[in-house]
Amino acid sequence: MQEGMLLHSVMEEHSTAYFEQASFRLQGEFEPDLIEKSLDALFERHDILRTAFVYQDREKPLQVVLNRRKCLFHYEDLATMGTGRERQLFLEKYRLDDVHKPFHLTKDVLMRVAVFHLGNREFEFVWSHHHILMDGWCTGIIVSEFFEMYNSMRENRRPNLAAAIPFRNYIEWLEKQDRLTSREYWRRYLAHYNKLTGAPGRTLLQGQSSGYKKAMLSYHLDQDHLRLLQRFVRNNRITMNIFSQTMWGITLAKFNGVTDVIFGSVVSGRPGEIPGIETMLGLFINTVPRRIRFDDSMTIVHVLQNVQNEHIEGEAHHYFPLGDIQALTPHKQDLFDHIVSFDSYPVEKNRENKGTQLMNIDSFAHTSFDLSVKVVPDLNFLVRLDFNALAIDRRVMSQVGEQLMSIIRQVLTAGEILVGQLEIAGRPQQRKVLIDDFNQPLE
Repeated sequence: MQEGMLLHSVMEEHSTAYFEQASFRLQGEFEPDLIEKSLDALFERHDILRTAFVYQDREKPLQVVLNRRKCLFHYEDLATMGTGRERQLFLEKYRLDDVHKPFHLTKDVLMRVAVFHLGNREFEFVWSHHHILMDGWCTGIIVSEFFEMYNSMRENRRPNLAAAIPFRNYIEWLEKQDRLTSREYWRRYLAHYNKLTGAPGRTLLQGQSSGYKKAMLSYHLDQDHLRLLQRFVRNNRITMNIFSQTMWGITLAKFNGVTDVIFGSVVSGRPGEIPGIETMLGLFINTVPRRIRFDDSMTIVHVLQNVQNEHIEGEAHHYFPLGDIQALTPHKQDLFDHIVSFDSYPVEKNRENKGTQLMNIDSFAHTSFDLSVKVVPDLNFLVRLDFNALAIDRRVMSQVGEQLMSIIRQVLTAGEILVGQLEIAGRPQQRKVLIDDFNQPLE
């Protein structure tokens, strides 16, 4: 996956794809000097944070670990700046400007942190890095270790941290995998897939503009349906991840008028057999095809169990590069045009940490795909559709989101419902209207 990110960065050096930014507000007492020293200690602790990518005049790109490298740190005191509204506007502008300062993967430090004092013991942290450095799971690790580093320096003691597990352990594991077996697995998994199923709404605006304009639609379950969901997955012994991906697959199939769909699934890529893998920093995630197949006479539970069994069988092959998987099909890079991820926030809202309250978490991230479907189970099963408004019609995407949530609610309340019994938005008469609307050009 790193090779794909590197290629995209070289080809589109001003793109914001794979730029990751997390911002959060802390209430407590912080000393800027100790913040910087804590960040530098993290860089010294983790080799991955000191890496650069060398690709020019080389047959194969290299990720090089530097002996010494410090975090890019910026501190600014805004406590006396005008009103609270003016400070907020300043922060919003800073975050936006920061997003549009891309990382040069060969020359730049690939992580930077800015801290702003807002007065009344409030501090805003803006933490940015290139996705090629590490995945979202690592954010929770690095923030937790930062707090421990900072508190240990303030209290003049050694940090209570186990030895860091180097990323090279994963690379060594990767080199031992049987690529021929994995290639054959993916060839069988993708066999006889004929009709491509794209993101609904894409054809309406395709070709009218280039670039990326972020748009977002969010949905969540109410408390009653959330309890039904928890009971449903427990009783049927499936994971929420499989549930959410299957529901999206059925929704995608209904909008495309098919019973066999493929989309990209973001997998953690952390093999359990590597000791300490859960605390290792680096880029482990991969995007692999997720195939949802059914017929109208199947029960939803039957479909879910099939998808879960295929997922379990495929876990050993999740490391295999997406480009190599795509090359196994006649569709190549057109195999799918959007991705689905299942995420938990790496840091909890309002977490107390030695007198420091963590709150107001926000983030910026987008991939090279024009649609990303994100499910966050910890926030009332939040479903977020992040899409490129220059390539996908918001009106259709809104209909897709409503349809997805309608299907989820039907499944949770109807029991042993057949796939063929599901209705768009719960009303049969809407089916033709929505699908016709999806296939018509904008006026």
